[in-house]
Amino acid sequence: MLDKYTINSGPSSVTASIKVDENKAPTDESVRLLNEMQDKAAHNLMNKIVIEDNDVKGKIFIFKEHFTDQFVAYIQFTMNRQPYEVRAEIPSRMMSLRDAKNHLREAMRDAILDQLINNIEIDPSAR
Repeated sequence: MLDKYTINSGPSSVTASIKVDENKAPTDESVRLLNEMQDKAAHNLMNKIVIEDNDVKGKIFIFKEHFTDQFVAYIQFTMNRQPYEVRAEIPSRMMSLRDAKNHLREAMRDAILDQLINNIEIDPSAR
């Protein structure tokens, strides 16, 4: 490619430089390598998270707070020998049982995910 051009206009000329950047599309080989690295990283992460058993034991206590007119659920459960405690407030507008169950399910899910994320160890050599 040319990176210089000359404009002749009569007795004088002007010379200018142009920087040309080539942007190449990824090749099949580079895409294959990227996918291979992503698969290896995912495999390494999955080896770090071990769920030993799916035995869940727990208890729940729900009562109504008269000052705020909402229900509060205290949930204690053990999963994989890891204790969890959740306090979930159920607004009074959620009067259907299905809405209340979904709210409790989301609170338990968030507690489990928070615990799992907090226990992830990052291998310093993987950076």
